[in-house]
Amino acid sequence: MAKPFEFSLLEKFPAARPPLDKIKHFFENLKLTGQYTIGLLDPRHVLIRLSNEADYCRIFSLEVCTVTNLSMCILKWSIGFNPKVESPIIPVWISLPNLWLEFMNLSALFSIGSLFGKFL
Repeated sequence: MAKPFEFSLLEKFPAARPPLDKIKHFFENLKLTGQYTIGLLDPRHVLIRLSNEADYCRIFSLEVCTVTNLSMCILKWSIGFNPKVESPIIPVWISLPNLWLEFMNLSALFSIGSLFGKFL
């Protein structure tokens, strides 16, 4: 992946997009730990370039958010992004009911999670 876009995500607004200042205000309220930039791609998509993996994982793990009563989905940016094609990459939440106590540590959870893809 292109290094400058390593921690980049997309916001997709299914209907209308709110004004850029409202989107920036939404991100200011998240109190992210690193720097970020926000840019408009088209009437429905916004590019978010984050500076660290912690903020990237935090934002990507948000399911659906609202900005000024308009819903948005968070998508993974990829090289060759085409706004007319839905992204095949989505975060997945996995439940592990009755997980044995000895597996309730980060190392074991990362191993289990990596079976399904990149662990956030």
